[in-house]
Amino acid sequence: MQFRLRTIFLVFLIIWCAMAAFGPAGICLTAFLVLVAVLITKWPVTVMDLAVTAVIGAMLAALLVPAIQTGLSPESRRDICARRMKVLALGLRAYHEVHGCFPPTCCGDATGRPMHSWRALALSHFDNVKLQGEYVYDEPWNGPKNRFVSASPSCSGRHGGGLCCPNDPSWWRTGRPDTTSFFAVVGERAAWRGSATVKRTDLPKGGRRMILLIEAAGRDVNWKEPKDLTIDEAVAVIRRRSKTDEHGYHKVGGDYFHHQREGTHVAFVDGSVHFLPTDIAAEDLQLLLTGDTSRSIDLDAFVRPSLNWSHIVGLTLLVASGSLLVIGSIVQRRKKTSGLPA
Repeated sequence: MQFRLRTIFLVFLIIWCAMAAFGPAGICLTAFLVLVAVLITKWPVTVMDLAVTAVIGAMLAALLVPAIQTGLSPESRRDICARRMKVLALGLRAYHEVHGCFPPTCCGDATGRPMHSWRALALSHFDNVKLQGEYVYDEPWNGPKNRFVSASPSCSGRHGGGLCCPNDPSWWRTGRPDTTSFFAVVGERAAWRGSATVKRTDLPKGGRRMILLIEAAGRDVNWKEPKDLTIDEAVAVIRRRSKTDEHGYHKVGGDYFHHQREGTHVAFVDGSVHFLPTDIAAEDLQLLLTGDTSRSIDLDAFVRPSLNWSHIVGLTLLVASGSLLVIGSIVQRRKKTSGLPA
């Protein structure tokens, strides 16, 4: 009875560890280990026993391999988005070098009618943006000629569509290549001040650690339209408090032994591009949006792997408890073969 109670305890321990390590597939792993222990006790086994064990083992492998590989998705889309954003950030710096300031987010005519966005004003400095047609600055962004001007090729290309990201559902949902994924952050304390131009010297410490652009997917905004985000809207997008499509967020890390983090890209005034997770503290995000340097923020920490202790501890205990179960079965078999009471 003592051995049976110990065996039952080990089986429940194995179930708990297997679930912690592999999720629902852990139940199948537990069944496989129990089957192996039973076969060891029953030894010698028949060919049918071995065949059943092999089939169950193959089915188990098919279940566990995807569980182990969860989060190992290719990062090509995230890399493409980051590169495209960096081209825009460096293009805006080049615009600043030529004109002595950043472009306004919206340029209006004498009547105050919105004419052009910063994307249109700085087009010549964006190396990865090629147009089908010629943008006309004498008419509004949605004028009779400009409405037929589109960015080419579409977002899906690895080297094209520099004004949007391939994971932005706006373009594959609507089929339009003219949507944009990149927005300026506008506000009195932000790097952009609407229709007013801003110099780097106007920003705290030159805006070295100040967000210039953010990536916001699923907003269905035409790249020519002078429409951007306020600081509050930017906070809501980055921290996933808005209606931004979930497919627009990137995932970093997430191999078997590390947690996966979800977030989006931002570009800083200095031209660098960084990943910010959705769980970033609101206070830290406000510092980055306003260029407040009163406290240093380690941006590299957001992409640094974080250990998944649930998997690590579960797998360690699973190996230990599974070994005890198998060893116990071997001991029991030897007792039977030697004529000793089990």
